[in-house]
Amino acid sequence: MRGPLPDLRKNSKSVNPILATWPLLLGMGILTAFMTAAYMWRAYRMSFHGEYRGHAHPHESPKVMTVPLVILAGFACVIGFGT
Repeated sequence: MRGPLPDLRKNSKSVNPILATWPLLLGMGILTAFMTAAYMWRAYRMSFHGEYRGHAHPHESPKVMTVPLVILAGFACVIGFGT
């Protein structure tokens, strides 16, 4: 097994000249990565460490929503372990 590094070097030979000739593209990619990281950090903080801002009390979903999701999850596990 070779591992991921030979494929990474092969792909970087075609990507590096593009990023070298278009530094704006590189800058936009880095900016997008940082914006995504900031948004995900905010989503995490609001979800798990923020105050509850709803009006009603949380409750369990009804069976009409839960049963199809359980069935789909079962199919996903069977197909995932089968491949």
